[in-house]
Amino acid sequence: MDPCLLWRKNPYKDPETGERIDEGSKLWKYWLKTCKESQRITKTKKNTEEESYLESLPEELQLMIYGNLDLEDWLSMRKVSKTTHRISEDLKKKNYQIYIQTVHPWKRYVREHKEEFDEFVLLSMRKLFPSVIFEHYNEEEEFEEEEEFEEEEEFEEEEEFEEEEEFEEEEEFEEEEFEEEEFEEEEFEEQYNTFKEEVEVNRGVEPNYWTKPLKSFLTKVELISFYILYKIQKGEIRNLLPLDFFDYSELLYLLAIQLKVVIRYIKIQSKFSMVQESDLPEEFTRIIGDIDNFFYVEFNELRANILSKNIKTKEEAKNLLDQAIKFFFLIGKERYDDYDTDVTLLLKGIINETNKDALNDEHAKMFIRWYGINNLVEPLIKFKGYYQKKAFEEQQKILKHLKELFGYKGVRINFYV
Repeated sequence: MDPCLLWRKNPYKDPETGERIDEGSKLWKYWLKTCKESQRITKTKKNTEEESYLESLPEELQLMIYGNLDLEDWLSMRKVSKTTHRISEDLKKKNYQIYIQTVHPWKRYVREHKEEFDEFVLLSMRKLFPSVIFEHYNEEEEFEEEEEFEEEEEFEEEEEFEEEEEFEEEEEFEEEEFEEEEFEEEEFEEQYNTFKEEVEVNRGVEPNYWTKPLKSFLTKVELISFYILYKIQKGEIRNLLPLDFFDYSELLYLLAIQLKVVIRYIKIQSKFSMVQESDLPEEFTRIIGDIDNFFYVEFNELRANILSKNIKTKEEAKNLLDQAIKFFFLIGKERYDDYDTDVTLLLKGIINETNKDALNDEHAKMFIRWYGINNLVEPLIKFKGYYQKKAFEEQQKILKHLKELFGYKGVRINFYV
């Protein structure tokens, strides 16, 4: 048996001879030093074995493990060893595809703009939208107005006779200025309508939470969602999901959606006449084939199948989708400068009825998990598009709630519901 184990059990007995030893004696100090050194070596060996086991795993797998950490734990992990520091710095860039699939794009944007987000959540709606006006409707005020009207009516009857005499004298003068007044009235009406559009009044009392910090009544997911919607409205967010995020099949589906939007726009411009090959870049006519046939196909999935015959790699699909997005905004710049297609909405992290079907099951689950559904109950019969539909529904719950809270006149935010 290890003598140090015996000595630790009874430090007043020599583990080799069994004789009694006094605390502080030369022999006692010898065993203290020997056993301390032995314990240190054992601990170091054990820690080395644990570290070597973790570091023996493939670095991609280590990154996936570390990807489950929150931001604070991730920063702490960097200080553990040189290996973990290198993984956190180098592999995050090399394996960006893995990293972006573990975090929702809105959450990732907030991490990258943490200081700005922390300041945003302390603001109130009144500070964010000072031009929003609430008008309280009160029945007592209406009753007072009725009394005033009756008093004015009696006074008007007394003045009516005097006005009739003056009216005859002024009638001739008014006829001369009729045309000028008519023009002024039209001008005034136009100015009034413009003013009415600029200053929209909400009937009712200002909500109690309107002056409170957003952080005091919204959940973390709601805060992030509202922050992103606010930034989109200000034009400060374009793409949050890179095209590299999507796989080959997803890119084909998105390209099918975008090309249909392009063809529809050209048809509208030409009053729904037949789209000619010369109306589209050569790259698109090559992969589309018969333009009208492609446009009138019923499902985007079938359009994607048409495209798959001429697009063989993910890189090619990605480049063509990028061109299709740029081409649409080039030809429709005057009318659609701030317009989002179903594809560009998804690149901002917004799922709708059309683009949800482009997501594969893993990406749809990523969105679902972010909306708080960690233990997704699998259906007995899983139909195609189940996860995509679930992701869309969970997003809509958040956005609908935000619209119920903030969807007043003057709040210039699109809640996409």
